[in-house]
Amino acid sequence: MSPPTQRTVFGIDRRTVRPTAIIALVVITFGAIVPAINHAVSPEESIEPGTVLEVGLGVSITPVPGWLLNTDETVPGGPGIPGAVGISETGILLTVSAEPYDGTVEDFMDVATDRRSDAVDEFHFAGPQQSAVTAEGVTGLQEPYDGVGVQGSLAVFVSDGVAVTVDADGPEGTISLHADEIDAMTRTIVFGESGLPS
Repeated sequence: MSPPTQRTVFGIDRRTVRPTAIIALVVITFGAIVPAINHAVSPEESIEPGTVLEVGLGVSITPVPGWLLNTDETVPGGPGIPGAVGISETGILLTVSAEPYDGTVEDFMDVATDRRSDAVDEFHFAGPQQSAVTAEGVTGLQEPYDGVGVQGSLAVFVSDGVAVTVDADGPEGTISLHADEIDAMTRTIVFGESGLPS
């Protein structure tokens, strides 16, 4: 009887090298390559200056130059269909949404505040509530807020059975740097034909 053939090289069993290499390749693929691909495929798309973005229910907004369309935060709407548009710049996300609503702007601010406070840790308003007015003369309410690691601005408008929420948030200190641009975009909101039944 001959002695068993030794199958080790430097103390490693040669029969386990191939399965170990396959597992290592899978781990490297999911641990490094897939995240790199996800990072390279950005949800942000450039917007041509002067582009009017349709939010839904006849509502539109015109972004200021340099801001990007965030496709992850955009839910296309249309006549009779609620929707949302996400616009971003340097860590700030401005989300504009439109939905049917028959109450007052004050009541809708309470609704929007409840939604935002559910999404932000230690949410609290950071300044006085004030009026916000679109270029076409629709008056709404606006108020800055803070939370854990976040600063934001919440504005709401109600016109002809449609409510619009404008929520800008980003890391602490970013909203105040872009307040003029956020206000300028908010003023461009237009309420068109909602497509809702009369």
